[in-house]
Amino acid sequence: MNKNKASVTVQLDDAAFSLKRPADFSWLSSIGRVFQAFSQNDSGNISFGVDTGKEKLFIKAAGLETLESVCTPQEAVENLKAAMEVYEDIRHPALIRLRRHYPVGNLYVAEFGWAEGDCLHDHWNFDYYEAHPEVAPPARRFKELPVEKRLEACRTLFSFLGRQPGRDTWRWICMMPAFCTTLTGTGQPSATSICSGRPRW
Repeated sequence: MNKNKASVTVQLDDAAFSLKRPADFSWLSSIGRVFQAFSQNDSGNISFGVDTGKEKLFIKAAGLETLESVCTPQEAVENLKAAMEVYEDIRHPALIRLRRHYPVGNLYVAEFGWAEGDCLHDHWNFDYYEAHPEVAPPARRFKELPVEKRLEACRTLFSFLGRQPGRDTWRWICMMPAFCTTLTGTGQPSATSICSGRPRW
């Protein structure tokens, strides 16, 4: 994160984050209590964990002036809209469910079900891990799991890819052995046998 960028701090319930300019979040507060914010992505999106009182939601918003975005707010909106078309077309038990998506003024919002867990590449916490080496990042904890657990994660990924016909097949086939090698930590592409199903995305 570039700490030299001019910003304002926004506090929503239990979550604090930074933007280039203040924004109206009354639409978000009307949904429920905000307990987490993910604002340091370069996609131009900000995502929130929101507790409605009955359930938790993962809410993604595009069109805000985020600090790390590599695109304009308008481009972020168009990108999220395009992503919704793809997301509605794919189904898998391991994917969080898209509930609905809609415009809010100049913003575009997508609501998903919430899933407990950690991001394996939580770059927004890298400075914290460097300052607190005693804290194990999710990626390190994942690599310390038994090989069979990590292979199970690979199988889930391939199961998803195998359900997505016509989506740049060979690019994914070439990427997955290296990905599985990283996950299994074996030093060799032992998980390439999973590729025998030849995922179709």
